[in-house]
Amino acid sequence: MNKEVLDYPTLMEHLVSLPTFSIVTGGRAGSDFLQSVFDSHPEVLTFNGWFQFHELFWNESYCVKTENFELSDLVDEFIGKLIYKLKSRYDIQEKKDKLGLDNNQSIDIDLKEFKKHVLCLMQNVSINSKNILTVITASYALCLKQDLFEKKIILHHPHLAEYLQSHIADFPNTKLIYMVRDPRANIVSGYENFGKYYPDKSGAALLNAYLTSILYEDISIVTGTQLEYRILRVEDLDQKEVYLKLCDWMGINYCETMTSSTWAGLLWHGDRLTRNKVDGLSRDVLKNNWQNKLSNSDKYIISHLTKNMRQYYKYEEEDIKTSKFKAFFIIIKPLSYEIDNIFRNINSAAKSNKTMRRLYNFYFYFVRVRLFYKLLFSPVTFDNKDYVLRK
Repeated sequence: MNKEVLDYPTLMEHLVSLPTFSIVTGGRAGSDFLQSVFDSHPEVLTFNGWFQFHELFWNESYCVKTENFELSDLVDEFIGKLIYKLKSRYDIQEKKDKLGLDNNQSIDIDLKEFKKHVLCLMQNVSINSKNILTVITASYALCLKQDLFEKKIILHHPHLAEYLQSHIADFPNTKLIYMVRDPRANIVSGYENFGKYYPDKSGAALLNAYLTSILYEDISIVTGTQLEYRILRVEDLDQKEVYLKLCDWMGINYCETMTSSTWAGLLWHGDRLTRNKVDGLSRDVLKNNWQNKLSNSDKYIISHLTKNMRQYYKYEEEDIKTSKFKAFFIIIKPLSYEIDNIFRNINSAAKSNKTMRRLYNFYFYFVRVRLFYKLLFSPVTFDNKDYVLRK
């Protein structure tokens, strides 16, 4: 591709012809890590990290709401609202202000060039959410001097299953990659890390949301789309054979760049809550000591309720003999995190708020008990199709 004079109409025709793949996950299961290993792949067109385009931008856009706007204004609005996607020194949460070998680099997109590419690609093209997202992704790559004619697929990252419907409305033929993790490690990582990001939202409601998402809801949303999908365990992301299978399914070649985790070609060491580096393919990033953070009764009941799930995802079985009769009574016992929410953390609240917070947390304790009984008597079932990519 000529780097000086771009044939934007031909380039746009190429972009809209590319098949799309979309990464989704339940809880904290390595979807960012997976996207980052495709970041430097010459045949993959992708944006900077997870991106709920409709929810973060399109649906809230002042320009879009007027239904009569200048495209130039829309681009300016995007840059202003999501500057951290283009200038990653502002993305402290994902630790993209400390990229590179020495943790001292960041993504620095030329904003004038980015805007120029968007406007040129959108010439004589309908202004809608699908085209704008495609062009934003392409313009980002052009600023990084990537050859877009070499791209074979577009990789989106709507991230959570709850955002799938708006994404699928634009890309009804997208194929899905659903990231999973051992449910016990996932619960611990998701609950504790989200609570560190947003301490004001930490509590019984957050715990219940994670339990619902990981144990029940997200896989049902994915399978309910009727789209072609593959399930990928984050625990397998250090195995080249898994990447070879994944690339074959996606219609691209395996590339050695997939041995490193990068954003805009700069080495990524994980978000600010990641204790272990994710520079390459390593299981160390997954260690979160869930075995000691969950009580014996927690592990017993979660192991029982996720038996079908763990067998389907082909996790090794522990030497835990569970029974429905015993599980029936253990469900009533508060989980270790619930004890913290109901009894310990409540004591640090202001006196006037203690009663309301205690009632609030007790309410979600009963919501959790109801969910667990639902899973006990109507367990989530999995078909026998071999969707799981692993050795």
